[in-house]
Amino acid sequence: MEVKLQESVFWTDSMIVLQYIKNESKRFHIFVANSVAAIHSGSRAIQWRHVDTRLNPADDASRGLTGNEMITNARWKQGPEFLWQEVKWPKYAEESPEILNNDNEVKQVPTALTESQVTKSATDRLIGSFSSFFCTKKTVAWIRRLRAWLKERKPASWCLKGKDLEVTDLEGAGNVILRYILRKHYGPEIQALRAQRRVPSNSPVYSLQPYMHDDDLLRVRGRLHMAPLIEDARHPVILPRQHHVVELIVREAHENTGHARREHVAAAVQQCYWIPKLQPLIS
Repeated sequence: MEVKLQESVFWTDSMIVLQYIKNESKRFHIFVANSVAAIHSGSRAIQWRHVDTRLNPADDASRGLTGNEMITNARWKQGPEFLWQEVKWPKYAEESPEILNNDNEVKQVPTALTESQVTKSATDRLIGSFSSFFCTKKTVAWIRRLRAWLKERKPASWCLKGKDLEVTDLEGAGNVILRYILRKHYGPEIQALRAQRRVPSNSPVYSLQPYMHDDDLLRVRGRLHMAPLIEDARHPVILPRQHHVVELIVREAHENTGHARREHVAAAVQQCYWIPKLQPLIS
């Protein structure tokens, strides 16, 4: 053909392809990125337009048309009628919306979130500074004993009590730590249960049928309430996965089981606690 071409226009019935070609801000995974780069190397984004699937003659050959039907099909030989009416072509800017951030082919930019030590409360800084759950409980137990001594104005000898902590001291300190964690992560759920309302259906612990136990801890109601197990195993305490103390609890179980396999460590943790997505926490 000796006809001089002034402009080339490319048509596709895929709106998502138009979004990929039009994109100027997002990065794609390798296959789409290479394909888009090849398209951009031979054309400009403004040259690409959308054709409705029903009007796309490129699909005729794959829709079971016979040879005679192809020959007699004017659209196949001459193109669809709208191509001859350039004044009616849609404007490029009106054709495709912006590509969505959650598109599977869009690379998600990793985001690092940091929490300033200045914004942390004294309690956060305290319980986040230990490398074992036992040390955390022991420190909190001493603080509680000192607090009681200051509040009740008892003799200094009462505060020391022979310089030894009792089992009840450690258990009470452990419950104080867990209650603090639960208030931070499951505040709305706790408020709803205390007001004798149901936990919101969009809560991450809704399926666990949580309830507030006598010790003021959020526990799993579950189906084991009649099982011949200890109270903690029948109704384990619900704990969030994203907390330093929870990691210490899992580490303690790992050490107490002699660094056993993940399944065994998980079973040991679940004797007292229910932690969502527990397995990845076990190293």
